[in-house]
Amino acid sequence: MSQKDETARNLVPPTAQDSARGWAATRLSALEDILDADGLTIISPLQDGVEHLVKMAIEARNDRKESLFVILDTPGGVVEIVERIVRVLREHYA
Repeated sequence: MSQKDETARNLVPPTAQDSARGWAATRLSALEDILDADGLTIISPLQDGVEHLVKMAIEARNDRKESLFVILDTPGGVVEIVERIVRVLREHYA
């Protein structure tokens, strides 16, 4: 990215979604410290592919703790996907 593009990008105000993500990341980090556990937030229908995103998010952690807490906000989904997510969580945190 050129210097001009970088400067222009910095002039664009953050979206509401960017602000919400920043706020949530700060709070999640605080909870991780208080609970001495890794945190995972899933805000999505539990449909095909979510289990892969969960696995990638967990495996991307360099300093994994012994415990995990999950904040889940979903309208529902496919039970087989939930089973796969649980399998991934147990594989890394059991």
